[in-house]
Amino acid sequence: MYDQHTEELEKSNAGNIMIHVTKEDLPMYGTVLETPMPVQLSTEGLNRRILDHLNEEAVIGLDSLVQMLPEYSWNQIFHAVDQLARAGSIVLRRHRYDYTLFSTAYPT
Repeated sequence: MYDQHTEELEKSNAGNIMIHVTKEDLPMYGTVLETPMPVQLSTEGLNRRILDHLNEEAVIGLDSLVQMLPEYSWNQIFHAVDQLARAGSIVLRRHRYDYTLFSTAYPT
């Protein structure tokens, strides 16, 4: 697909190397990056699932929790964790850049 615009670009870039790339040339084209993730909107369901996971394990890292709940975004999970911690339903501790969630039944 060689047109007048392409010819003008080549003349203006005389001495420079031009590479023509199509979307088929890109190995990542059409992969997961283009497919949007479905996101859940129910905060009550998310709160219940977080509390259920904490009842089973008592201590969970925030990164692990995010992996356990792939249908929710990181922001949704962090917001729910923050609200649960402020309400006293869980204990949230930060060590440097890592957050850890504790069940209220866990002796801290």
